[in-house]
Amino acid sequence: MKICGIFNFCSNKLLFRKLTGTVTFAKKSMTHQNNEAMSQQEVGFILCGAINPVTHMHLRMFDLARDYIHKNTNFKVKFGGISPTADSYGKPELVNAKHRQNMIKLALEENPWVSLLDWESNLNEWTPTEKVLTHYKWNEPKCKGLKLFLLCGADLMQSFCTPGLWKESDIRKIVNNFGLVVMTRASYDLHEFIKSSPLMQELRPKIHIVEEWTESKLSSTRIRKAVLEGRSIKYLTPDVVIEYINEHGLYKKVEQSSFNVLAPFRNNNKE
Repeated sequence: MKICGIFNFCSNKLLFRKLTGTVTFAKKSMTHQNNEAMSQQEVGFILCGAINPVTHMHLRMFDLARDYIHKNTNFKVKFGGISPTADSYGKPELVNAKHRQNMIKLALEENPWVSLLDWESNLNEWTPTEKVLTHYKWNEPKCKGLKLFLLCGADLMQSFCTPGLWKESDIRKIVNNFGLVVMTRASYDLHEFIKSSPLMQELRPKIHIVEEWTESKLSSTRIRKAVLEGRSIKYLTPDVVIEYINEHGLYKKVEQSSFNVLAPFRNNNKE
């Protein structure tokens, strides 16, 4: 009986150790999962530009970028915002901001995670992109707590090298303080551009290049040209946007800007 008692005691003690070990392992596993979840920072994309008009390519950029980020990083995409520039940017053929805002809102009616951000386009004065991103980071409720990226096409990134268009200090702030997600575009060689630019080589670790595998040449410029020439723009932008363009007679003629030069050049020449 004593032997049996000792055996039972030892068995129970062994069982307790096994169970304790299982509990400890489970706790460690849960802690690891919690740490992993905490490290999955939520991010947002901000697309800036004329958006004149919004196209299917603008909308597609958000999904391509989200797929890339989820596949290649530990970030979780929470929000996307389209921020059209102010009328005072001075670009030829730029229709009134209210029209551009309305078209964006119509295009996003069925999109659950991308929204119009109208602060920039409601201003009388043009605002540099770095300041736009900073404003949304600290003042836009939808961006609260998110790491923001500037979402753009290859054409915008290559414009970084246009003398007088961008301040180098602004480019550094955009890439270092936020981040850059760039969509490839037909006829633009991003990798060659980065190789040719010491600044871009320096900032390369914080630049995410997303391949647009359809190599689409769709652009707002092509849509405006097609409307001007009386050609169909079906399937290039949402039908509700086409209806809006027709209803308001947009892009039927070439609108001249009241400014002789773009706002960045005007501002930089003052300094």
